[in-house]
Amino acid sequence: MMIPKNIVIEETNNYRPKYSFIFLISVYIYFTFLILLPNILIYYKISRRISDTQLKKKYNYFFIGSVVSVISLYGAVLYNTWQHDIYRVIWSFASFLLLPAMLLIYYGVARDI
Repeated sequence: MMIPKNIVIEETNNYRPKYSFIFLISVYIYFTFLILLPNILIYYKISRRISDTQLKKKYNYFFIGSVVSVISLYGAVLYNTWQHDIYRVIWSFASFLLLPAMLLIYYGVARDI
C-alpha cells in the first residue's frame, strides 16, 4: 500500500481514481485475510452453537448479506482498477445486488428486536 503511484487521479480519466494491479492484489489480500476469512470462521463457530431454528435462519441471513457486501467491495476495487467500459456497465447493474444484501442483514439483525 505504500508503493508510490498506486492510485492515479488525472484529468485524462475524468478524475476517476485508477488503481494499479499491485494495489488491487494488496487490497484483495487485505479484504480476504482480515475481513472475509474471520467472518467465515466466526460464522461456523457460532452457527454450530445455535439450536433455535428461527435464530439460525436470521444468522444465516446476516452472514449471506455480509458476504455479498464483501464481494461488492471486491467488485468496487476492480471497477477502479480495470479500465474496461463493458465491465463498468456490467458492474453498474451488478452493484444493485448490494440492496438485497443490506435487506438480508436487516432481516438477520434488526427486524423484530
